[in-house]
Formats: sequence, structure tokens, C-alpha cells
Amino acid sequence: MLEPKRHIEDITHLDGEEARTFGVTIGRVTAVIKEATGAELVYVYVFGGHVSHLHLHLAPHKEGDSLNDAMTKGEVEERPLPGGAMAIVSKDFPAVPIEELRDAAARIRGALA
Repeated sequence: MLEPKRHIEDITHLDGEEARTFGVTIGRVTAVIKEATGAELVYVYVFGGHVSHLHLHLAPHKEGDSLNDAMTKGEVEERPLPGGAMAIVSKDFPAVPIEELRDAAARIRGALA
């Protein structure tokens, strides 16, 4: 997830310098995610229906995984999250093991340091 340092409701509230650096940061972070995970591309999702704070979800994608241009393949279900948002989860694709996620996060943090 990527979010601006300042609390704003949505992307239209980014100011000039903030908007410029946010764009550069999205490019840098998605490049690092691709390198760290071997992803072919990184989907960038902007949601805001349940949480009035700008944040972008960055989702690495490889051929054969559950992500596609419809966001998630297969039969999906919604699962409420503690903060009030909803997780949309594919019933047809298992979750990535937590250790694999932690390893990828460590590689991404290291590359961004």
C-alpha cells in the first residue's frame, strides 16, 4: 500500500509538488516490486468508498495468478476487514503463504532503503 504523508480524502487533493513526487514514487515503488517479486506488471488500485483517506494498493501480477483486468479471477467473496473495508478474495486461488509475503516485503524494503 502507498499513501501520501498528509491525510487527504482522494487523489484530487494532492497539491502540485505533492502530486509530482507521488507520481515519481509510484513509479519507483512499482519498479522495485516488479524486481523483488518477479512480477510482469504491478496493478495500482485506488479505492476510497469505505475509507476517506487516499491510499493505493499495489498488486504484483504474474501469469497464472488470481489477478487480471477484472481485479480477481474466479468466484470471489467479500470479507469484512477490521477497519470497515472489504477484502475481495478469490475462492479459486489460495492465499499466498505469509512467509512468501514477508520475504517479498523484506526485499522491497531493502531495495527502497
